[in-house]
Amino acid sequence: MIGRASPLGALLRGALVAVVLALAWRVVVLGLAEHYAGDSPGGSEEAARALLWCPGHPQALYQAGLAAYAQDPAEAVRLWRRAVVADPANGSILVRLGRAWSAPGQSGPAGQAMALADRLSPLDADVLLQSGAYWLERGELREALTHLGRAVARRPTLGSEIYPLLLRVASDNQSYPALEVLTRDPPPWWDDFMRYAARRARSLKPLYTLAALRGVSPHPLSAVERNAYVERLQREGLWGQAYMVWSENLPRALRRGLGLLYNGGFELDITNRGFDWHTPPVKGVSVGVGRTFGARGERALRVTFSGHQGRFHHVYQPLYLQPGRYRLRGLAKLRDLRTPKGLQWQVSCVAAKQPLAASELFYGTDEWRAFGFGFEVPHSGCEGQTLRLVSLGEIPADFAFKGEIWFDDLIIQRGG
Repeated sequence: MIGRASPLGALLRGALVAVVLALAWRVVVLGLAEHYAGDSPGGSEEAARALLWCPGHPQALYQAGLAAYAQDPAEAVRLWRRAVVADPANGSILVRLGRAWSAPGQSGPAGQAMALADRLSPLDADVLLQSGAYWLERGELREALTHLGRAVARRPTLGSEIYPLLLRVASDNQSYPALEVLTRDPPPWWDDFMRYAARRARSLKPLYTLAALRGVSPHPLSAVERNAYVERLQREGLWGQAYMVWSENLPRALRRGLGLLYNGGFELDITNRGFDWHTPPVKGVSVGVGRTFGARGERALRVTFSGHQGRFHHVYQPLYLQPGRYRLRGLAKLRDLRTPKGLQWQVSCVAAKQPLAASELFYGTDEWRAFGFGFEVPHSGCEGQTLRLVSLGEIPADFAFKGEIWFDDLIIQRGG
């Protein structure tokens, strides 16, 4: 429960209630009006006409109550009570009646109506949304989040309305423990919410909170959660934290690729996430792993150019290296790689324009051969680094590529 003695908690609860009530009313008016369109297609006027012909028609009574509620809540309650008598198993009518009874100045068995609505319509998003608003008004945040979470599961489009509320709860020191009802056993939409939170959170505080709550869950972080969190930490320049979250939450099968350079033998599939290899698509280039004669393991990295025009920088890996001297070594095989200036590997600080060091140039045809180069990570201004395969040149004619190049057994070691 949000502490009633806390001004911040009370302010948050008031804001949450206002937003959820607005959303709930909109869903009722728009969604349920369409649901009942077969019987009352014209809204309140058609409902009134329907009641002339059939005074006990439950759906017409429901629509008439909606139309009357803003101006005459007591009349709306009277109409909804008649609707419940006519259709006692209709959870939508019951929840609307319970919400009306719980409003200031109204009286009635609101709790019983809400509980019965939940039992009758446990999968109805409209009922769940109204129930969430009811529990928010009572200060029962855990119960409210349970209902709102189930509503999003039934109707994913509600996420755009509910996610901002969850982010505000995660930002509040007194309210965030209520999120445990969602984080302990995350619902199907949780990955989508974490992507939203990582993009939209104004600070890292709610992300730290969500990660901590998920950390005590019996269910580990999903790949989507991990990647969203890591990418936000990288954007914030917190490379050490990002690497820790990424590496500690890797599935066991992927941890064998860990090292100063990840998956340098290319035996694992490339995920394009975190501190793994990234190979964004580019026209005229095919990048992947495959088998080839002479590779050290089962697979190697293959880059094939088929008429690519333009600068190439589309194979890279983020790194987290402590200050000091290092050496990168590896193997390369070329198959008629035609480019005026060649390709090379470069190690750079994330924030720097010039590389720390670069490999020899690759072009032409050659069997597997070793290559390597040393570099030094400075003590300041270089917490995160990038290893990237890039093309060299200045004018458009320098960036015409054809042919193929393979890489294998890439490794970074400490020392010069």
